[in-house]
Amino acid sequence: MRLLFMQPLLAPGGSAGVAAWMLQALREEHEITLLTWWTVDLDGVNRFWGTSLRASDFRAVRVPARWRWLVDYAPMPLAMLRSAIMMRTAGAR
Repeated sequence: MRLLFMQPLLAPGGSAGVAAWMLQALREEHEITLLTWWTVDLDGVNRFWGTSLRASDFRAVRVPARWRWLVDYAPMPLAMLRSAIMMRTAGAR
């Protein structure tokens, strides 16, 4: 089964721990695409959470740069817009 997993940030700390363990649990039986906003830090995640994720366990895809630039450089917090853009990107897959 193919899965699309949305996690804005996969790095040490926060909700990334749950995401990392979910990815590890699902990697053997499913073809996973991970949609992220920021770059994936697998070494940091594995050290922090004790997982053994490899880049070959899933395909990491980032939101297109033009959307990231628009939101990241706006002079206000736009977390809800970031989430909406991620959902729109997921729908286009």
